[in-house]
Amino acid sequence: MRQIILVFSFGLAVLISLNCFAWSENGETRQNHGFNVGYRILDLQYRYGKNEQWLTVAVWYPTRATPQRYNYGGPTYGSVALEAAPHLEGGPYPLLVFSHGYGGTGLAAVFLTERLAARGWIVAAPDHLDRYAAVRIRTGQKDNFDRRGFWRHAQQISNSGPDDRHAYLYRVEEMQFVLERMLASEPFGKLIDRERIAVGGHSFGGFTALGLCGAIPGRGEERVKAVLLF
Repeated sequence: MRQIILVFSFGLAVLISLNCFAWSENGETRQNHGFNVGYRILDLQYRYGKNEQWLTVAVWYPTRATPQRYNYGGPTYGSVALEAAPHLEGGPYPLLVFSHGYGGTGLAAVFLTERLAARGWIVAAPDHLDRYAAVRIRTGQKDNFDRRGFWRHAQQISNSGPDDRHAYLYRVEEMQFVLERMLASEPFGKLIDRERIAVGGHSFGGFTALGLCGAIPGRGEERVKAVLLF
C-alpha cells in the first residue's frame, strides 16, 4: 500500500518539513545539494468537455545557468534563469504539481517553488481556469476585476457540500493533465523520478490536491506518493 505523507504547515516552516520528501532508494532521507533555479512558462492546449482552452503553467527546475533578478509581476521578485536548460546530470528529480487558491495564480507560492527547485525539485503550478481570476501567470493583475462576483462565487464554494463536488472537478482534471504533460514533455519528462511524485495546494488548491490523491472516489492518481497542504 502506497504511503501518503500529510504536511500541514505555514510559511518557511513548510521548507523544513519538505526535507522529508528527499527520499533515497532505500527509503532514507538524503541531503540535496544546492542548485541554481531555472524558470519557464508553458502554454498547454487543453480540452475539458467540449471546450478547448490554453492552460498556462509555471515551471521551476534545477539548472546550471546563472540566475538573474526576475519580476513575476507587481511586487513579487525572484532569482531565476529564464528559459535555461535543465541540469541534466543532477536528476532524476522529484516532481511537485501545485494548486493555487481560488481566483489566484500559479505564481502564488513563489516563496516555496523557488526554494524547492534550489533543492533539487521540478515544480509545476498551473493557472486554474476558475470562473474568476484576479491574477494570471503571463499577464499579472487583471484590470477591472469583478471583486463582488468573485466574493459571491467564493462564498458559494465555501458553502458547498459533497453533492456539489462535480462543479469543481475541473480543477482536479487540470492537475491530472499537467502531471501527464510534465511526464511526457521535453525536456522534463526524462528528468522526473516516477517514484517521487507529489501534489500540493493552498486553500481551494488543497481540495484539488486531495482529489488527485484519492479523497474523491474514482479520482485517485496512483503515481502520486505524497501530498503537501497549507
